[in-house]
Amino acid sequence: MSIDLDRYFERIRFGGSTTPDRHTLATILAAHMAAIPFENIDVLLGRGIRIDLPGLEAKLVAARRGGYCFEHATLLKAALEALGFQPVSHLARVLVVAPRALAPRTHMVLSVPLREGTFVLDPGFGALAPRVPVPLAANVVAASGSESHWFEQDGPYWTLKAQSPDKVAECWVTTFETEGPADFAVANHYTATHPQSPFVNRIMLRALIDDGRVTLHNRDMTLIRNGIPTESRIADRSELRRVLTMHFGFDLPEVDDLRVPTIPEWSLRMADADLNVLGGTLVPCSLDPVTGFYRDGCCNTGTEDVGLHVVCTQVTSEFLAFAREQGNDLITPMPRFGFPGLQPGDRWCVCAATWRQAYEAGVASPVVLESTHEETLAMIPLAALKEYALDGS
Repeated sequence: MSIDLDRYFERIRFGGSTTPDRHTLATILAAHMAAIPFENIDVLLGRGIRIDLPGLEAKLVAARRGGYCFEHATLLKAALEALGFQPVSHLARVLVVAPRALAPRTHMVLSVPLREGTFVLDPGFGALAPRVPVPLAANVVAASGSESHWFEQDGPYWTLKAQSPDKVAECWVTTFETEGPADFAVANHYTATHPQSPFVNRIMLRALIDDGRVTLHNRDMTLIRNGIPTESRIADRSELRRVLTMHFGFDLPEVDDLRVPTIPEWSLRMADADLNVLGGTLVPCSLDPVTGFYRDGCCNTGTEDVGLHVVCTQVTSEFLAFAREQGNDLITPMPRFGFPGLQPGDRWCVCAATWRQAYEAGVASPVVLESTHEETLAMIPLAALKEYALDGS
């Protein structure tokens, strides 16, 4: 399947030359970044992040949303290929929060060979993303306004560096190996779901404006115009919706209930706290291991939780064996998906249907009633839950 270039060009407001040369490359990159913001709202809403072309066109083009690196780079690559460029996809290790030896390969960038040499495009690196193609050559600076980027080489390792008005930052490092679709599928899933992923734990937004940019890190917003930053702090999720509409070009009613683990006061829905099966406030099920559909320690649920992970149970060997027999393996660790594997005695938010099947088979595990969401009662009678209530629950 090929990209609908007309719709993509309309989205990024591009009407220039399509000759596959350096000027076109730079112009399309600038237009793409100016029109499509960097944002991780869907990750925080617990939605899956699609990086197939139909999914990207539906979200970033038709719905006029933004995305993060895998979404930006994959969409841009499809457009460049349709124009006759030969972009190559790579994975990089982000150095902003971890050294090279500890950083996972969770960032996607592109390289594009041209007559003048090879250039690197990185539309999805948030506030530090270069707005222009960066030459893949040591210490050759690519400048855009008050920002500049360049590569430093250390043997097979290439590190992207960024100079902003106040500092030099190491962005990411890569060996520029060619990666396949499976590599990006795994990296994307890790980034969007792992409990320790920054994208799962905090708001990260960036939009470019004519004379600067707007960034939002959790509640801290920075508006830069003509190189002069203005900082402010958003008050609540209602103000976040207004910021999204004003600077990022979209509005999502779901933001009113957005849960952000690193903003404690946003850990509950705006309307009311979630309730448990006893009618009281839902309390956490487990933080070790970190459970919950939203990986916030609670058996919360929402429209996107089609499996209804609402029963807080202290798993037993019999329950784990039964679940595995039913095709739901809760024992085997799957690190790439952020799942540690469960052992008898661990507490976990399991699907209501799975617990009910185990109950009917006589192998249900104990239930923590105060931590079991009230939505459970739509599938399991309270009497059955109380029959297996954990002592003291």
